[in-house]
Amino acid sequence: IGYRYFIAYYPVRIYSNSLQSVADSMYYSFADSTFRFYKNPVMWMGINELVGDTIKLLTKNQKANQLQLLQNAIIVNKVSDNFFNQIKGTTIYGYFKDDQLSWMHVNGNAESIYYATDDNGKFIGVHKAACAVIDLYLENKQLNKVVFRDHPETTLDPIQHINPRDYLLKNFKWEADRRPKSKYELMQ
Repeated sequence: IGYRYFIAYYPVRIYSNSLQSVADSMYYSFADSTFRFYKNPVMWMGINELVGDTIKLLTKNQKANQLQLLQNAIIVNKVSDNFFNQIKGTTIYGYFKDDQLSWMHVNGNAESIYYATDDNGKFIGVHKAACAVIDLYLENKQLNKVVFRDHPETTLDPIQHINPRDYLLKNFKWEADRRPKSKYELMQ
């Protein structure tokens, strides 16, 4: 019995209410229930833009089970016109629970830039961190806890002394213009 699979070529665009993605090509295997996105892939989940040289979305019972951003992995979300929260590593693994991302493991040369706010939502500074591993725990689609592992180096720079262009991680891109906006856009 042969394995069933399908391959899609440029440009690949996927739209669902919870996830959108674009890539040059995609391969899906029924043998392991894994979507593989190649060549400049970008995936969006809510406000987060996810990038890696290769992106894998593993499914189980037709639902997302695990996300893998392989090589040059970075997650970005825009918090203001010029401010972007970012986290990057060699690889980023995300794990789902009840159809939602539950936790993420950023492995290898992990770095983060986070725009800190006060209780009123006013920006107070930029938190930078670098370490071997960062674990992110989420609840109700919101970041709940961040754990920096293996001797983190951190700084908090006051917001009034920063130039936002100086707070972009290597491989930073903001590609919101590539994001599919609706299922109807896929038909064009």
